[in-house]
Amino acid sequence: MTKEMIDEAIKVTRKEKYPNIQYELSKIEDLENFEKFKEKFDVVISNCVFNLSPEKEKVLKGVYFVLKKGGRLIFTDPVALKPIPEEIRKDMKSYTSCMANASLIEDLNKILKNAGFKDIRIEVKEGDSYIKKWTPETKWENGNDPKEYIATASIFAFKN
Repeated sequence: MTKEMIDEAIKVTRKEKYPNIQYELSKIEDLENFEKFKEKFDVVISNCVFNLSPEKEKVLKGVYFVLKKGGRLIFTDPVALKPIPEEIRKDMKSYTSCMANASLIEDLNKILKNAGFKDIRIEVKEGDSYIKKWTPETKWENGNDPKEYIATASIFAFKN
């Protein structure tokens, strides 16, 4: 995400030990702009990044673009179990703790299909004890527990 992060990654993954690693500083929404990466990857893995993007369709089309035929997407991300109240969506603490912009499961499934993915599986994790810890000061509708709105999920999809 930042030049400093790239610099740190380069220090950790020395070229002589990991010769095939290269870094590109860009936005996740810009994957389709990297023609050199078209159909180059077997897998794209993301952990709690996808939900932060306001352009989820663009992100998934980009992931599809860089995957080889038979390649797979593996994401772990918060998902919405029901619509998130507008005041939560506008709350910056909820956004930066990965809650406010989570997609409804049925919307996420639709976006994945529209991007071209097949064999989509969204596995919701039950009983996430840390969800409430992410936004302890957030006032959820009618005093409801955030676990009624948000869960984490493992998301799998394939490019055929």
